[in-house]
Amino acid sequence: MKVLEFEYFDSSDESVDSYFDGNCWSRPYEYKKVEDFLKEHIVKESKVHNTSWGFVGTHVMFKETLDNMPFETLHTDIKPSNLENTDVYDITKKPKEEWVEAFDAVINISTVEEVRFDHVTIIKNLLSMVKPGGYLAITFDLPGLQLKNVEDMVGQKIKDCESRLSGASSKYKNTRYDHLNCGCLFIQK
Repeated sequence: MKVLEFEYFDSSDESVDSYFDGNCWSRPYEYKKVEDFLKEHIVKESKVHNTSWGFVGTHVMFKETLDNMPFETLHTDIKPSNLENTDVYDITKKPKEEWVEAFDAVINISTVEEVRFDHVTIIKNLLSMVKPGGYLAITFDLPGLQLKNVEDMVGQKIKDCESRLSGASSKYKNTRYDHLNCGCLFIQK
């Protein structure tokens, strides 16, 4: 396992305005970073598993973006959906046997920290679905992520930045989330 990025988002990072729904201060940054990562690392006809929860609003826009990329994407949530290319999966559980080491990339956008469960176990569940040589890309809010445990798991501290992205520093300000920062962890298996 090789950690490619483990860092806070900076408020100067690139974002995509179309992902702003009037509320989501971090999604335009998170989706942009993951899209760019996939474009750089994932080749045509690869298989990607989007394990992010919430098939409404800006999440559907991101789903549609992924569905239009030159690879096959499966989208999962804990609730069933009638949208194409979707299935049910709870990230606190081990994946279906046919999903183990079946994906070139597994992504999870700002969900892990929302789950009252051991975050290292969740990350290991997600990583188990990645083919050898493939990638896991997750984003998260802090506080929220069990940071010390994740740092111990990956063997390094999260990298800080000049101006941490928060609800206050975001281009898409939302003072309700002034206390949160956003980070990412990208791993090659």
